[in-house]
Amino acid sequence: MNRFEVTDRRSMLVASASLLAGLPLGSPQLLGSPGMQPKANSGQAKSVILFFLCGGASHIDTWDMKPEAPSEYRGPFSSIATSAPEIRLCEHLPKLANQAHRLAIVRSVGASVSTNDHHAGYYYNLTGHVPDSTFLSLGNDRRPYADDWPSMACVVANKVPSRSSLPNTISLPHKPSKAPYTRPGQFAARLGVEFDPLFVDGSLEKPLQFQAPSLALAGGTSAELLQSRKAIATSAPEIRLCEHLPKLANQAHRLAIVRSVGASVSTNDHHAGYYYNLTGHVPDSTFLSLGNDRRPYADDWPSMACVVANKVPSRSSLPNTISLPHKPSKAPYTRPGQFAARLGVEFDPLFVDGSLEKPLQFQAPSLALAGGTSAELLQSRKELLGRFNQAKRDLERTADESNWKKHQERSLNLLVSSQASQAFDLSSETEATRQLYGTSVNAMSLLLARRLVEAQVPFISVFWRENEAIADACKSEGAWDTHGNNFECLKKHLLPEFDQAFSGLLIDLHQRGLLDETLVLVTSEMGRKPKIGDPRSGGTNGAGRDHWTHCQSVLMAGGGIRGGMTYGTTDRYAEYPAENPVTPADIAKTVYRAVGIENLQATDSQGRPYHLLDEGRAIEPLFG
Repeated sequence: MNRFEVTDRRSMLVASASLLAGLPLGSPQLLGSPGMQPKANSGQAKSVILFFLCGGASHIDTWDMKPEAPSEYRGPFSSIATSAPEIRLCEHLPKLANQAHRLAIVRSVGASVSTNDHHAGYYYNLTGHVPDSTFLSLGNDRRPYADDWPSMACVVANKVPSRSSLPNTISLPHKPSKAPYTRPGQFAARLGVEFDPLFVDGSLEKPLQFQAPSLALAGGTSAELLQSRKAIATSAPEIRLCEHLPKLANQAHRLAIVRSVGASVSTNDHHAGYYYNLTGHVPDSTFLSLGNDRRPYADDWPSMACVVANKVPSRSSLPNTISLPHKPSKAPYTRPGQFAARLGVEFDPLFVDGSLEKPLQFQAPSLALAGGTSAELLQSRKELLGRFNQAKRDLERTADESNWKKHQERSLNLLVSSQASQAFDLSSETEATRQLYGTSVNAMSLLLARRLVEAQVPFISVFWRENEAIADACKSEGAWDTHGNNFECLKKHLLPEFDQAFSGLLIDLHQRGLLDETLVLVTSEMGRKPKIGDPRSGGTNGAGRDHWTHCQSVLMAGGGIRGGMTYGTTDRYAEYPAENPVTPADIAKTVYRAVGIENLQATDSQGRPYHLLDEGRAIEPLFG
């Protein structure tokens, strides 16, 4: 399939979605349980911590064990009693067993998706919306789209008033998964990129250090330096400029400076910035999915220069627009936005080259004739060029894609914010507190999440960071996608790290009086197949578990949730929900209920109302 076919198909999908944006999508799911009837929201939780176990955590080996099932299902692990009579957990979760009286375990989550794979699983569990058909047709090549449904985190960021200088949602210690396989569902999408999370990076090697790539300053530049730079008077009383612009200062009376331009783009990067500022059009979703691999497209919007070239009558034999001294940037990273695109190449600039070595010499490469080629021969091709351009414009017919909204003006505020720097400084924590969580980057991410709760951030997402050192042994990327050697990987690596870190979080929140006002949520993109043996990893001899989106468990604590209880059951093999089945939509509605969000109405870019999540009901029996 060529690029034009992809663009036409996706444009049609987006255009269709925009026509329906004002209509409720789907219908409410009417669950049979009497406990699922809606009630007035109490809104006890001021913050939410989502701990997402990337890869697909095995529910049958952890919190929904089946000791009576045949060995080829139950595996070698045993269950143990906990501090809650109703809850039994895996023997390799002893610390969590002591905190079970704070837990509510929803065991009957049916999150089946057509692909039975990661991308769709992320999307369903993070947004509450069933993945559309593009997840099946594109699989893990399905990129985040501008018209996707927003994540729970971004809905909360949109609906809950800001209480600090920090963003309303922060995601750490990575943005899953490695490019180009960025998981859909973790963004604000149709809500607007101003509600996207601030993505913060942490590393296995330096678990105490976290950094937001979008806020990284150029080498040697500090927040203090940003604040200390001097301004000088100019020839215009209203204007002050940098001390290193003395000549321009003498010309300031000729200047008008527009200082309030908001040009935020979803990528926070060059390609999209060029496009927005040269064309005036918000970059479409391909800039997010492709990054700096996003080439200029024939159906792009034209640059301002090319619009002028098209609209202003020619007054000389020279082209109406000329660009110099180079065409940014070096191939293959040519910046979109500097061309006529859909207007037609006859309105493209004449690109003129200059060089550092010969600054007095300029040349237009397109006017350098090959040996033996004459101006007359070029003139004779004019008619052919006209026909070519007409055919090209016919090919380029396409519907507009949904636009991203702009980001909030937050980057500089965060850079110089004392609250931000204090929240991210884990060195101020005592050694005893750090040891309570453990030493891994996932553990320190949960500790940072607690600090962000203290800083009044409404929603913090912690996505389990994989450890590539165990990737080969587990036939995975080093996280919970245990296609092979499932039991050894859980026993030696995954469960001990999770047990200490998550238990430490619950203890720390409780001791600080924060648990009652913080909803803690543990979920994943799927469970694991109850029958042992993944054919891709040696079958039964490989001792792995394949993907299984048909059933999983979700853990909750704090934020008004009753502890020491389970909700729902699965069948005897933990393959499918049995009693009180729920979906990720019900989980999302439960989160919204906990933070007091009653109104899920939003408006699209044209002011038309739509509902953020029609499906699902809050699980009322979970609330005390």
